[in-house]
Amino acid sequence: MPFSFLPLTKRLVAPKRAAKLLTVDVHAHVLPGLDDGVETIEESISILRSMSLLGYTKVIATPHIMGDFYRNTPSVIEFVRDEVQSHLDRRGIRIELEAAAEYYLDVGFVAKLDSPKPLLTFGGKYLLIETSIISTPPFLNEAIRLIKNRGCVPVMAHPERYLYLQKSFALVLELSQKGVLFQIDAASLLSTADAEARNLAEKLIEYKLAAFVGSNTHKIAQLPQLKSAMAMPHYKLAVESSTLLNNEL
Repeated sequence: MPFSFLPLTKRLVAPKRAAKLLTVDVHAHVLPGLDDGVETIEESISILRSMSLLGYTKVIATPHIMGDFYRNTPSVIEFVRDEVQSHLDRRGIRIELEAAAEYYLDVGFVAKLDSPKPLLTFGGKYLLIETSIISTPPFLNEAIRLIKNRGCVPVMAHPERYLYLQKSFALVLELSQKGVLFQIDAASLLSTADAEARNLAEKLIEYKLAAFVGSNTHKIAQLPQLKSAMAMPHYKLAVESSTLLNNEL
């Protein structure tokens, strides 16, 4: 029988693994002048440079499209994305911008879904939607059906913030059964976040229902929160999960 003079404890200690990072952000308001996010090209560049230093290699820009408040179109969003990308390239900032949108679920959006008008997805098929915070939209199921009929996958932005989902995890499970994926905000995992939102975000991770984690960055002042969120146990649990899709995009 072979004998080792190495202490037993040495032979049993597994090598440390490098912490896994998210390299793709799926939710960011970093295109200037389109919504309540950044206002200037320089602000965009500052945020994206900082996100590159945090390990991101791709950021999916998701300006709001919301009724008369943010009347953005795919062509306008793509034009501004191209402009910001050209500034990044000229300055040697190695980060890729992809153009998508955060669609507000209202009657106008349902009409868009039921028409041949182009919609902005990310990853070729994922359509990011947000809803009323307070109550379940009466046409939520119809929107899900129409999104899937287009060959797209509905992704609900920051579901942990919606009061109607905080009150009913059964509805969360029902939506998941219907093919809805969930994108949680990293900042929702901070100890300073709203307790109900944090609890639901953590539960979505624990049940392996969080398909995406997004920064939902609007301003450069939010980046310290993003960095702090990366140290939270549930953030690390999410990143290690086999169901998280960010890095596949």
